[in-house]
Amino acid sequence: MKKYYKEFLTYSYAERKGIIGLLIVIIVVLISIRLTDYFGNREVTDFSQFDRAVEQFNHASTSQNESKTETITDEIDNPDKKYSMFNPNSASDEDFMELGLNVKQINVIRNYLSKGGRFRNKDDFKKMYCISEAEYNLLSPYISIPKELRDSTRKSFEKSKTTYLPKTDITLELNSADTITLTQLHGIGTVYARRIVKYRDL
Repeated sequence: MKKYYKEFLTYSYAERKGIIGLLIVIIVVLISIRLTDYFGNREVTDFSQFDRAVEQFNHASTSQNESKTETITDEIDNPDKKYSMFNPNSASDEDFMELGLNVKQINVIRNYLSKGGRFRNKDDFKKMYCISEAEYNLLSPYISIPKELRDSTRKSFEKSKTTYLPKTDITLELNSADTITLTQLHGIGTVYARRIVKYRDL
């Protein structure tokens, strides 16, 4: 029995050499796995797109907060709204402030009037981009534009229509027609009429 165990636990030279070689192979494999895990996953992740998205989100949030702050500031500037009849063509800045308009809206209206613009009816005031639909609905009952302005505008338009003389097909004597008569012909304006008369005189 003792001899049997001794033979079982005793390795020959070839067996010892094989065991040592197997251990070396195992060690090399383990080291390779370690090195692969250490060097193989060292890829640099690009977070630039994510950073840009975060920056855009922060910028949008900041702009929204600024707009809210501006709205609150405008409300603080005129907390007591007082609605009364007004003519947008002649109302003062104080009148607009009492109606609830802020400084930017007043500046837009002043710029429109300074360039020759006029409010001839309520719809003209509604067309101002600085006035929201909700604000217009509140101010509309109090807009009062003098009837004289509307009538003068209508009369000037009717007058311009009556002074227009439509051209008709007529026959003229070129040797005696003047420039006014020549302009009644289709395609003949003042310049061409003068050239015709000048040529005739020559």
